[in-house]
Amino acid sequence: MNSGIGSCDIPYRSVQDYLYGESMPESDAIIKICAKLSINPNWLLMGKGEMYEREQPKKQITQLELLFNWLNEWWENADEKNRNGLEIQIKRCFPEYAEWFAQQEK
Repeated sequence: MNSGIGSCDIPYRSVQDYLYGESMPESDAIIKICAKLSINPNWLLMGKGEMYEREQPKKQITQLELLFNWLNEWWENADEKNRNGLEIQIKRCFPEYAEWFAQQEK
């Protein structure tokens, strides 16, 4: 017999107690349930927002982190000429960055 629900490691009896209102899950159980089922904790605890977490933002964050890691590694190994060239290209491609950068220098 399985001692927990899925890979949440929550005893079956505890889940029954939660469902029948006999007890409230502790925070670690709530985190495990939300992570396993992709449930929005705000929805589960307060009934606010959408029931399920959206997967797209997590994927975008992962892609952004990968890009940042690659760029950081590239920057560390680049010479001054290549660093300046990249900075110029970023400012050309992203005028918002150029404006933000100019404000940071003030």
